Amino acid sequence: MPQHEELGAAEQLETAPHVMACAMDKLPIIVIGGSAGGLESLAEVLKGLWPEFPAAILGVIHIGAHEVNLPNYFAACSALPVGYAKDGEPIAAGKVSLAPPDRHLVVEQGHLHLGRGLKENHTRPAIDPLFRSAAENYGPLVIGAILTGFLTDGTAGLWEVKRRGGIAIVQDPDEAEVPSMPLSALRHVKVDHCVGIAEFGPLLNRLAAETARTASQVALMGAGGEGVGMDYTRNAGSSDLPQLRRHRSENEGRQLHPIPLSHRPHFWYPRNGVRAIRSARSHS
Repeated sequence: MPQHEELGAAEQLETAPHVMACAMDKLPIIVIGGSAGGLESLAEVLKGLWPEFPAAILGVIHIGAHEVNLPNYFAACSALPVGYAKDGEPIAAGKVSLAPPDRHLVVEQGHLHLGRGLKENHTRPAIDPLFRSAAENYGPLVIGAILTGFLTDGTAGLWEVKRRGGIAIVQDPDEAEVPSMPLSALRHVKVDHCVGIAEFGPLLNRLAAETARTASQVALMGAGGEGVGMDYTRNAGSSDLPQLRRHRSENEGRQLHPIPLSHRPHFWYPRNGVRAIRSARSHS
């Protein structure tokens, strides 16, 4: 689909300001995580993004409690502003917000949250809390990407992104400096795209634009209408991950907790929203 081509009903947005406001409330979100080798990989991703990127970008690199000044490192290669996320900061398109040292980065409705909850996958910040919380709050408007790294952080979170209707991307393990994290995601999640790092930027540009149009479509269908609870479950994978759900603990950490799938939460979303999302993607 051409970059600036509008989807059918989205043309009505120009004459429906209140609908556009609804669409902006559901901003597309890119969540991306990496570990060993992740600095170089994320730098290459940022180099390929449009200067006016139509989605928010939230990232986690395994830095533990060490201050390595990630914003300065990425500033030289990114056309977008890069900074550490701040607690309570509004989610905004066209900027890169990174988890600071020793803090989990979590997505709430419309804003970011930082916490010193228990370590996950032996680290804080961890990738899974970011991916999981983004999926819980933004469902099919989330695009999750796993880069190079050791062990399995990000696999459960990417599974949740996929289960909630989002898009799953993994760096090609054959070119990853450390293939463990991409391989784990590929084993347990039905990934939509497995690409080399040079392809990440153009792919994210396209997917972000498509997802932004999808948000407008969903908002248009729900404007002035009735919402309905909808389950965005998709067949995310074939492992035992579906039996694991994480919940927020009192100390802002999140722990693995077994829960039957029949008890999983539903989203509140405009009527026919899921059909709009699937239709928009199938015609892209």
